[in-house]
Amino acid sequence: MMKKKHTRPILIQGTWILGMLAVIHLSVDGQTPHDINVANYSFTPDELTITVGDTVIWTNTEGTHNVNGRQTTFPANPESFGNTVGPGWVFSHVFTIPGTYNYQCDPHASLGMVGKVIVEEESLYTLTVNFSGMTPHIGQNLWLAVIDEDSKDEIARVKEVVSESFSVVVPGIEAGKSYTVDFFADYNGNGYYDAPPADHAWRLGIANVSGDEVLDFTHNTNFTDIMWRHRLKVHFSGMNPHLGEMLTLFVRGKTTGNYLDTVVVEQIDTTDFDVYSYVIEPGENYLVDFYADHNGNGVYDAPPVDHAWRIETGLAMGDVDLTFEHNTNFTDILPPSVADVLLSEDPELGMILTDAEGYTLYYFTRDALPDTSFCTGGCVTNWPLFYTPDLAVGEGLDSDDFSSIEHPDGGMQTTYKGWPLYYFYNDLNPGETNGEAVGNVWFAVKPDYSIMLMDNILVGQDGVTYNSNYDPGEEVVQYFVDGSGRTLYIFINDNFNRNNFTNPDFSNDALWPIYEKGLGSVASTLDRSMFDSINVFGRKQLTYNGWPLYYFGGDSLRGDTKGVSVPSPGIWPVAMKDLEMAVTSVDNPTYATGLQIYPNPAPEEVYIKSPDIIESISIINLTGAEVLRINDVQAAESMVSLSGISAGVYYVKVKTSGHTTLVSRLVRQ
Repeated sequence: MMKKKHTRPILIQGTWILGMLAVIHLSVDGQTPHDINVANYSFTPDELTITVGDTVIWTNTEGTHNVNGRQTTFPANPESFGNTVGPGWVFSHVFTIPGTYNYQCDPHASLGMVGKVIVEEESLYTLTVNFSGMTPHIGQNLWLAVIDEDSKDEIARVKEVVSESFSVVVPGIEAGKSYTVDFFADYNGNGYYDAPPADHAWRLGIANVSGDEVLDFTHNTNFTDIMWRHRLKVHFSGMNPHLGEMLTLFVRGKTTGNYLDTVVVEQIDTTDFDVYSYVIEPGENYLVDFYADHNGNGVYDAPPVDHAWRIETGLAMGDVDLTFEHNTNFTDILPPSVADVLLSEDPELGMILTDAEGYTLYYFTRDALPDTSFCTGGCVTNWPLFYTPDLAVGEGLDSDDFSSIEHPDGGMQTTYKGWPLYYFYNDLNPGETNGEAVGNVWFAVKPDYSIMLMDNILVGQDGVTYNSNYDPGEEVVQYFVDGSGRTLYIFINDNFNRNNFTNPDFSNDALWPIYEKGLGSVASTLDRSMFDSINVFGRKQLTYNGWPLYYFGGDSLRGDTKGVSVPSPGIWPVAMKDLEMAVTSVDNPTYATGLQIYPNPAPEEVYIKSPDIIESISIINLTGAEVLRINDVQAAESMVSLSGISAGVYYVKVKTSGHTTLVSRLVRQ
C-alpha cells in the first residue's frame, strides 16, 4: 500500500486513464480528522460515523486509559487498532476499510467505557472541465492539476494536447470538499512551465462539492501565475526481494542538500510500481535517495542491513522520469531521519523547520517571556509540544540555537532561539502547514526571520504597564520582534526613511541601537513590500512603512519592552503592523533642540516654547492633513488647547519670526 507523505498526486495521461487508481489512492491517506475526548471513564463522543480515509484522534485528558479495537478482542472489526494503557496520551488511527468498529478501554470496559466507529464508503464524484475557444494553443500541451484546498494536496494531474474545444475528466473529488483547478498551456513550447505571459496559465475553483461537477472555461488573457511544480516519476522494477517491506524515498536539491519531499510506500506489494513527487523546478539538479526497510524495524539502517540507493536527475528541464531496476550496488544515503530537526523547503513558505519525519514545527506569538510556554491546558491538545532529548540537528542548523524548558503542565519542551516549539494537530501528513498564521499567532518556524510577531503586555522601564495608547493599563499588544524575540521600536521624531536620532559617530547607538539585520523572512501576515533599508552614516537600518527600526539597549531579556517609557511614554513606541506611514519632513524643517513641547504625551493642552518669536503653530496628522492652525501668535511660548483632536501621533510645525520652520512630534493622549 503506497502512501504519499507530502502530496497525493495521480498522473493521468489523457482523459479517462487511471480513474480507478484515483479511488484507491485517495482511500489510503487520512482525510478529515475527528476528535474524541477520553476522560471520566467515557469516550466523548462514544459513537462516530466517518468516511473511509478519515482520521480519528483520541486525546486522554484525565485518568489512565487506553483504546483497544484489536481483532483479538473484537473479531468482527475489519482491522485492528489500539494503544497501551497510560495517562496523558494522544492516539490516532486512519480508517481505510469500511465497516463497524467496536473498541473499549481495557481497565474500565466493565464500567461501560466502550465506543464505536462506523466507517462509510467515500462519496466520490467526477470533475469535468470543458474548454472552448482554445485556438491560440491548438497542438500545444496543456497541463491541469486539481488541488484540495484544505490539505493543499494535489489529487490529480492531467496532460492533454489542445484542440479548439475539448474536455478533461478527473474522477475522485469528494463530497463537501473544495478544490483549486490550476492549468497552463505550454505557449512557448519549451516543455515546462514559465510564468505568464511566457506560458498562459489560469486558476478556477470548486466550492463544497455535492455531486459531479462541471466547469466551463473559455480562453481569455486573464492569466494567473500558478507557480506550477513539475513531476518526478521513479519506475521501480524487479523489487522481488523486498515484497512486503516498506520503501522510503527522499528528494533533495543536489546543490543545497535540502530535503524537499518524502514519499513512503508502506508496503511493497508488487515487483513493478511507480512513485511520484511534485517538487521539481526547471534548471535544478536533484538527488533521489531511497531505501527498503529490509530488517523491518521501521527506521533506516546503513547497508547491508537495509538496502539503499541513490539516483541523480541531472539538470531538470520540466518533468523527470527515472527508472530503477533492483541491484545490490548499495549507497549509505544518510537520510534526514538521522537528525531530530531538519530544514525543509515548503513551496509557499520557503525554508522551515520540521521534525525527522517532516512534520512542521510552529511558534506561538504569546510565548513572550523567557523559558515559558503560554500554551497550556486545552491549547496543548491542538498544539502538541515538541521535545527530543539529546537533540541532533540537520544540515544548516546550529545546535546552539536549541534548548529545552519545563512546560507549565509538566514535561519538557524544545526551544529554538528562545521560542518553544509545537506541532499542529491538524497536520496529518509530513509537509503540511495547516497551522501557518492560525489566529495570526501561530507561525511555522524559520531559520532566518528578520521580523516576527509577539503578543505581550507592555511594561516600561518605570515598572508601569501600558496599553497600546501608552496610557497606564494592561493590554496584550502585538508588535514586531527579531528572530529571537527581541523587541523592535520606532522613534516618533523620525521622518519617512530618515533617522533623526542616531549621532554621526554612533555615540548614542548603545542606548537605541539601529536594527541592522537585512530583510530575511517576515511573519507571513506582513507585507514584505513595506520593508526597506536606509543608509545611516555608512550602516544599514531596516525600516517599516518608512519608520526606521531600533532596539532598546536597556532590554536584556526576551519579552522586555522597557523602552516604551523612555524618556516618557509614547516617544519610543513598539513597531506594529498597522503603523501609519511615516511622513516626510514638512517644508524642510530644522530640528532645533530649543523647541520644547510639554507635556508630551499631552492630555487636554500642550505648551510650546521656541527660542525665537512664534508667528504660527500648526498641528498635522500622520496623513499630512492640518487639524489645527493658530496664526499671529507673536510670543516665544504659547499654550494650545487640544480639545477636538483625537488621541494619536501628530506633527507640531512652528514658524518663527526669523523665517525658520521647526517641527517636532506630539502624542495626544
